[in-house]
Amino acid sequence: RASAEFESTCSRQISEFLHTQAGVKLSQENLECIRQGMLTTCAATCNLSLGILKKVKDEVKHTVQIDWENVWKDMVGLIKPKFHYAIIQKAFMLNKSSFTTMQR
Repeated sequence: RASAEFESTCSRQISEFLHTQAGVKLSQENLECIRQGMLTTCAATCNLSLGILKKVKDEVKHTVQIDWENVWKDMVGLIKPKFHYAIIQKAFMLNKSSFTTMQR
């Protein structure tokens, strides 16, 4: 089972982010669902190749038809697949017990 400290830290950080950015306060149950979804997404991303992530980025570039002041283009441009992939891989390795628990 994942450490209580890790779970608590994740929930607190998610809660603070949502409160600061969206003015939303969620219950512990909802925060846990979000945390589990994030862990599941990271675990699934670890099973993809870097090439696939680069391809997805290239495809996403063209999904918006009207880009107000190039917001979409600029944000997609900030995505660095190699860097993000390395971070997700590192997070997975450091918290492997949490990911393993999620898959059961």
